[in-house]
Amino acid sequence: MTLDVPLGLASASRQCVAAEAREVPRVYLWSSESLSLSSASRRNRRFGQVSWTIPAMGFLLRSSRRRKEPRVLRRCKGHGRRSMMGAALALSAGTEAKAAEEGDYVYPEWLTLPLAPYARRRTLLKEIVPNEVWTLDQIFGTFYVYVPIRATVLKVKDGLLVYAPVAATKECLSMIKDLEKKHGPVRWILLPSKAVEHKVLAGPFAKKFPKAKLFVAPGQFSVPVDLPLNVLGFPSYEVLDPEGLESLPWAEDCQTAYVDASTFGEVALLHKSSKTLVVTDSVISIPEDPPELLLDPEYRRALAYHAREAAQNELPDTVEVRRKGWARIALFATFFNPGALSDGKVEVPEAGVTRPWQWQEGWEKSFQRLRQGGRPFVAPIIQELILKQQPEKTLSYVDRISAWDFQRVVSAHFDCPIPLKPKQFREIFSFLTRPKPLAYCAEDVKFLADLQTSAIPNGQAVKVGEPCGFQLRN
Repeated sequence: MTLDVPLGLASASRQCVAAEAREVPRVYLWSSESLSLSSASRRNRRFGQVSWTIPAMGFLLRSSRRRKEPRVLRRCKGHGRRSMMGAALALSAGTEAKAAEEGDYVYPEWLTLPLAPYARRRTLLKEIVPNEVWTLDQIFGTFYVYVPIRATVLKVKDGLLVYAPVAATKECLSMIKDLEKKHGPVRWILLPSKAVEHKVLAGPFAKKFPKAKLFVAPGQFSVPVDLPLNVLGFPSYEVLDPEGLESLPWAEDCQTAYVDASTFGEVALLHKSSKTLVVTDSVISIPEDPPELLLDPEYRRALAYHAREAAQNELPDTVEVRRKGWARIALFATFFNPGALSDGKVEVPEAGVTRPWQWQEGWEKSFQRLRQGGRPFVAPIIQELILKQQPEKTLSYVDRISAWDFQRVVSAHFDCPIPLKPKQFREIFSFLTRPKPLAYCAEDVKFLADLQTSAIPNGQAVKVGEPCGFQLRN
């Protein structure tokens, strides 16, 4: 990723610098694209010990072949060299301040799972229930399919519990430290899932809170070699005992449920005082508007990547365009291979790449059927390939949670919070007892149906719904 050098200069030199704006070098932070390290960092670099140089004045002093005088000074003689040097110093101070801010977003351990946004992890703190429940949102994904990944912080007796921790950047840790000042220390950290996107973040996060006790969901595994978590860099931890859910140290504040269904595992918590149910992946809701973090200048290019059409010269940054890009991201995130795609290349100058597909006319029907007005649901791949294949385990989990008293759900992905009560929660899982065709476009679930046939030939088949009229690719 890159960060544009700002042009916040003294008014006397603003026009001069504008003449060179197209040549202003960019500041490269540690990412998949490039990393500009100081010489000291090159000699001593380790993960987490990164500094970078900012050539703030370099572009002002590039020499010209035609004259010995620096190019920018030659073009801007009318404003005087002193004002230009003042502008250079102002630019240097501005870029250094911006780089310091960007440094708060850097996550050195990103290589453990090299997914976007790589090293640059912005964090958004939200208070869900005043003085009781908070969320820490970040972004993750690949191929510009960027979706939220979320940690939940719960107020418990004498401190805090962190559920499904995210990347421990300086910004994220600072937010938690502020909560600790008001509500007490982090006492427990819970890795509630087997999913790799949660697992790789939990160990580095727990190391930042050595006095907190780390609990992990049972059934953890790694591929291609199944290694214990301490070999994978986890500090001391305790595996949650499914038979001892009532005796966990947070039992006074939270009730606990657990399901283990093949590669899917989830620990759910009910935060009693706020009547908030916390899950990772079992229930989601897709909003119409993109997540707030996707409006970050760096992350926003994902919206442009998916929103752009083949014959479009300009792509305005409007609410409609943002929603269009987000809707298409949501279709990829839930179906992996949406049925409304067609062959064709689209140049995306906002991202500097070529997109190798187009969208068929009427693709909006896919999103409408998927979202259904924001209703909560189980992601199709989890519903059809995992939970529906092990209905007894899933029903036991659903029964336990449905007996709790909650008013909202906080999920680790997509929208949050989701207004939901126990009866509505149970209805979401009605596919376990009352199978019926999926409400999605048949073309969208064809990939899942084919995957189920090949991977689970003796399992319960995907019940494909009505088609939407898209021409499927070969």
